[in-house]
Amino acid sequence: MSAHPVGSTVLSRLALLFLLFASVDAMAAINLRAVATPSNAAPGERVRYAVTVSNSGSVAQSVALTGTVPVGTTVAKSELSLAAFCNGVGTYTTCAAGQTLQFVGFNVGAGGSVTVVYPALVSTSAPPANGTALKSTATATVGTLKLQTSASATATSSAPSLLHVTASALPAQVRAGGQVSYTLTYGNPGSAAVAANLSFPLPAGTTFVSASDGGTSSAGTVTWSLGTVAAGTAGRRTVVVQVPTTAVAGSQLAADAALRNPTTQVVLAHAGLTTGVGNATETVLNVRAVATPDPAAPGQRVRYAVTVSNSATATHSVLVTATVPANTTVTKSELSLAAFCDGVGAYTTCAAGQTLQFVGFNVAAGGSVTVVYPALISTTAPPSNGTLLNSDVWVEDATLGNEYQVNVAAIASSTALTGLHVTASALPAQVRAGGTVSLAKPNAAGRQQNNVRPASSSGPNAASTQSQTNIRAPGAANVPASTDTRTVVILDHALIDGRNWTPNADDRWVNYFAQRLLTERKVSLRMVVAQGVKGISSMEELDVSGTVARLKSGVSTRSAVRPVVFLDGIADFQLLQLRDPEVTAAQIIAIHRHIIERVHALGLKIFGETIIPFEGSTLPGNTVLGEANRLAVNEWIRNSGTYDAVVDFDLATSDPKHSARLLPTYDSGDHMHPNDAGYQAMAEAVDLSLFDE
Repeated sequence: MSAHPVGSTVLSRLALLFLLFASVDAMAAINLRAVATPSNAAPGERVRYAVTVSNSGSVAQSVALTGTVPVGTTVAKSELSLAAFCNGVGTYTTCAAGQTLQFVGFNVGAGGSVTVVYPALVSTSAPPANGTALKSTATATVGTLKLQTSASATATSSAPSLLHVTASALPAQVRAGGQVSYTLTYGNPGSAAVAANLSFPLPAGTTFVSASDGGTSSAGTVTWSLGTVAAGTAGRRTVVVQVPTTAVAGSQLAADAALRNPTTQVVLAHAGLTTGVGNATETVLNVRAVATPDPAAPGQRVRYAVTVSNSATATHSVLVTATVPANTTVTKSELSLAAFCDGVGAYTTCAAGQTLQFVGFNVAAGGSVTVVYPALISTTAPPSNGTLLNSDVWVEDATLGNEYQVNVAAIASSTALTGLHVTASALPAQVRAGGTVSLAKPNAAGRQQNNVRPASSSGPNAASTQSQTNIRAPGAANVPASTDTRTVVILDHALIDGRNWTPNADDRWVNYFAQRLLTERKVSLRMVVAQGVKGISSMEELDVSGTVARLKSGVSTRSAVRPVVFLDGIADFQLLQLRDPEVTAAQIIAIHRHIIERVHALGLKIFGETIIPFEGSTLPGNTVLGEANRLAVNEWIRNSGTYDAVVDFDLATSDPKHSARLLPTYDSGDHMHPNDAGYQAMAEAVDLSLFDE
């Protein structure tokens, strides 16, 4: 008789031990972090609390999450990223300060991450006192054990005029052994200059690779001495870090950029960001976001475009959520995909601070989908110059339950030029058949031999370094320049004369590009290729003003269209690496800045092109440092706002599964030059509306 009670006791103890060890394992596998943005908030503004739960274990974990509503705020049920009860009640409109949000349970896959967002509106009727900490505590329950973290913003009525900073990371989820490029955008919308340094502590376990604009790494922190940030100005800095090969999938890279007083080191503004470390099973989506034009003026629309690419072998279902930037509105009829606004389907415009929840969509294996939401900058309550028009974006892989976060910001400027754009193309680019245009550079070792008309020129280098041509429609003779001609100067020729494409077939990217202009915009194209004999590292060899003067002399005086300049600096990037294997991204960027200044001094626009990948090639830049420089320079080209527009050749040609190399279907075989299809994809990446002026 006594055996049964003894056996029951033994079994109970074993069961308890099993549950205890299971709970400990679950606890060890779950990583929890919360961030609050913006770091300073005024009455009437929303603070977004984003709690990221990552699973570094080998099995999926079921998570129950709660979050407290900060003092002086309310949280609207319709704005939550995940359904929740408020103090146990399901029928409510807003959850009040001091109450607790209990989110419905969710699973986090092994190696995956889930982010739950709850925006808290700072009260205007009973505003918290300046300096009040708007703190929210998040608790994750896994089994019988709990994890807790908190995030806080500071209440201040002057927040709109204080320094701002945002942080974004690419890729949005990294794998072990990969690199992450962080872009830090800062602005001063106030009326007075502010002295500041920008600091970025390296996420734990990562190592420094490179930083733009003279950033220095010391004791685990990258610092930029900004000097004085003038009123109404903004800027961007990038830093690239290396993730160790030993990084565990489901761990987190915790980043926090800060603007500090150079003397006291007091934090003036900061921006937290959590990037998950994934694996080949969970991390199958690539997410990018761009804002164009940037900068932008009141009355202009900023087009926020989020591109989701699927590197898996099966279709994945995707959900996208995005916030409407400050001082803007988004019109429902202008969305590229149907969306709810704060959970409401019947609306005309979605206001600043509200959230767009797009309907779900599928992304085919190897395919891409781009979601666009144009935000109109207010003219009745225009943002101050230097305001960051930031949109937070969350992309959920609904098939796996894995989530990605990206931030994208344009800069408000009342003097922004109308019609400037940044392009982002989906992969793979649509292939266009037929139609050619002739362009070549004489006396080069390229493979295009025909249909060349040298430009009239003068000066010692002109004859050997420049050529000019008009497009040729399929089967037609050269089209003479007219009032419907767009004139383009291309500085350098890395992908102009061509390598490893069909000889004399007019199959370079500029041929396809010019044909698109003719067929889609009914305009002809005149180009001048100006190659620097020593590359763009030797400024005296790049006769920008002479090239433009000769171009203008050949254009009809009836044409009011100004030439535009493309800087094709791909070969020069490699030349710089060859001349100085230790060259930094900051040095390369300085050369870009110099050329941009020279072109702008002539009253012209200049469009930049990102550097295409070259892993596996024999190029001098095919090193760890060279790839880090390419990533940093590309981030600067895309996000600095220094170019008048950007054509993202990197995005158009890179392999979504391995962004350091060309997409195999676009690789000519030498791993550095695209083939015919690759050149065509590059041409498809050019936004033709840039040439509508």
